[in-house]
Amino acid sequence: MRETIERVFGLDRFSRRLIALGVVLVVGSLALAGWFLLSGELVTGLSILLYVVVGTLLAAIGFSPSVGSGPNQRV
Repeated sequence: MRETIERVFGLDRFSRRLIALGVVLVVGSLALAGWFLLSGELVTGLSILLYVVVGTLLAAIGFSPSVGSGPNQRV
């Protein structure tokens, strides 16, 4: 019953962790890439922007309805 209530009223713990990790990764990598780009390190700054993509994908997986549901979830 509690699992049903948690699914209806919000995200489970695993999904929240994925979303938080994705958001932190996006914000941190944008700040770091901006700093590198402003300091003239173009290649390093552009390569760090790939972490923005990774963070966005992690957050999208966290928002997916199938993540965290099922009997084999280990959190």
